[in-house]
Amino acid sequence: MSGRSAPVHFAQVDAFLGHFVERGQFAQALHDFNARPEAFDVVVTDLSMPGMSGFELARGVLATRPDIPLLMTSGYVRPQDEEAAHNIGVRAVILKPNTVDDLGKMLDRLFQERES
Repeated sequence: MSGRSAPVHFAQVDAFLGHFVERGQFAQALHDFNARPEAFDVVVTDLSMPGMSGFELARGVLATRPDIPLLMTSGYVRPQDEEAAHNIGVRAVILKPNTVDDLGKMLDRLFQERES
């Protein structure tokens, strides 16, 4: 990891480390990201959120910073949703309820790749 203490926005991933975005504040999370894109190491979002889809958030984030690792979580993913996510640039789709374990492993892998 970079060792910096950057805020991390988690959309609907409960009981995890970082700064939590409350339901309905996803537009604010995108605004915060766009204001300081270099301050973030990774973005984690949910596929289905009130007021903004995970696809919309992913497109907005990646339009500003195409190199950022973006992970998406969901309780149910149709094959066409997973394909669309990868086509947008989402690095991985993590299925619930294994979110915390799988997310930890994926983050570890992403940060190891970046350091090598």
